Amino acid sequence: MIFSGLRILLIILIISVANLVNAQLINDSLEAGQRWNFHFQSTVTTQYHPAFHAKYSGLNSLDHFDESTISVTSTIFLGARLWKGAQAYFNPELSGGTGFSQTRGVAGFPNGEVYRVSDPTPHIYIARLYLRQLIALSDNKVFKTDDLNQLAVREPDSYLCIIAGKFSIMDFFDINAYSHEPRTQFYNWALMGNGAWDYPANTRGYTYGLVVELVKKTWAIRYGLVMIPTTPNGSRMDFNIWRSNSSALEFQKSYKMGRQSGISRNIGLFLRGSWNDGHNETFVFTEIDRALSLGISLSGLLWKMKDDNLGLAFLVNGLSADHKNFLKAGGYGFIIGDGSLIH
Repeated sequence: MIFSGLRILLIILIISVANLVNAQLINDSLEAGQRWNFHFQSTVTTQYHPAFHAKYSGLNSLDHFDESTISVTSTIFLGARLWKGAQAYFNPELSGGTGFSQTRGVAGFPNGEVYRVSDPTPHIYIARLYLRQLIALSDNKVFKTDDLNQLAVREPDSYLCIIAGKFSIMDFFDINAYSHEPRTQFYNWALMGNGAWDYPANTRGYTYGLVVELVKKTWAIRYGLVMIPTTPNGSRMDFNIWRSNSSALEFQKSYKMGRQSGISRNIGLFLRGSWNDGHNETFVFTEIDRALSLGISLSGLLWKMKDDNLGLAFLVNGLSADHKNFLKAGGYGFIIGDGSLIH
């Protein structure tokens, strides 16, 4: 994979600017909070699998010869406070590379930084551009720290929030503190979220729409209405959202065990399960009908390295009977399909 001189220059410029201004922006807080912030990330992932024996192969099979791949993503995270309760976020992004076998052959794909984009050439595009409007429902406030797409501000502990624009619906739904972000946690697609949720997105994982959240001290409820592609695994979105759309509804409840919100300050456990009826063609994410994951995350504070994390996860994915029969008859999805299926 070859980067053009212009793209290399752009990445160097971004990193230089980030190093110069970001430390100052973190401390640039008024009593009402940061006016704006700036973050930058760049992730390079290399993977390899050895050759293995395959009784048969088809169009969407994982290549049985040995493979090595590399993927690159670079993202700018810009946030700005507009008026009372309003924030805007803008994320231009560069990504390139591909997964094993053109990102086919494994429904629970092992690299969360690549999607079903067949062109490995690096491209620059707008990942997110959205407005967040918060309406306070209480006078008590809590401090939100400076982070990616989050300004350092004091916000009420109860509020109504409206988010509109372009984003990943996974930014707001199915959040898990220990198994959600492939750049800092587990790589696998089915460990980023519920594997059986065919969540609405274009080929890069983003969509357009609206999310409404009602957040209270110990619980929250949120609803999202977003666009879907015009074709399965497509990049073009259907902008007639009233004709073609996807909805998500989530209820969240916080609890404590003793004085802890989980096991301990430095150890976290997660358990996640998901299921769909498996009667319909997978349209946008990946071909999993049942998924169960279990894992543990250890903070580096245990060995006096606060920026480290050590994690271990177990994952099982499955297909419905209808889905198995479809593949056995020679059917193909856009992720899996060997021209047959032995089960």
